[in-house]
Amino acid sequence: MRRLCLLGPVLLAAGLFAQGLLQREQAPLWLVAVWVPVLLVAGAGIGLAYPHLSVAAMSSTRDPEEGGRAAAGIATVTSLSIAFGTAVAGALVNLGGGSMLDSARYVLFGLAPLCAIGALTAHAANRTDPSLTAPPTGSPSSTRPATRAAGDGRSQQ
Repeated sequence: MRRLCLLGPVLLAAGLFAQGLLQREQAPLWLVAVWVPVLLVAGAGIGLAYPHLSVAAMSSTRDPEEGGRAAAGIATVTSLSIAFGTAVAGALVNLGGGSMLDSARYVLFGLAPLCAIGALTAHAANRTDPSLTAPPTGSPSSTRPATRAAGDGRSQQ
């Protein structure tokens, strides 16, 4: 799950950046067809990361009530992010002046680094204290021995 939350913003940033590179005046049909897989990559980035955010928030604490509040916090941050992203996109479109091509490039190349920052944030969040997500002592899942995944140095419950 942690890898998906990290991979999502990376794919979104790569998709937006690639889409910015593909922008042309009077784009031919074959180029427009290339946009489809590029936008699918960007959309997959959102789809990979977003559903796991609530799960990560709810599992970040042992207290179910606190987990519910954390999930509600995700919804609040989502609303604020949409407002912020819309404002940034509007400012970037305005920088393009009368040129639709420049406006599109400014938006795509401007939002891609923000998504990359999201990937860095996800990476930093993945380095949390494992004791926060460990089950309480005495719970049935805490009595199972820890196992290691192939190639992964972290123990999993």
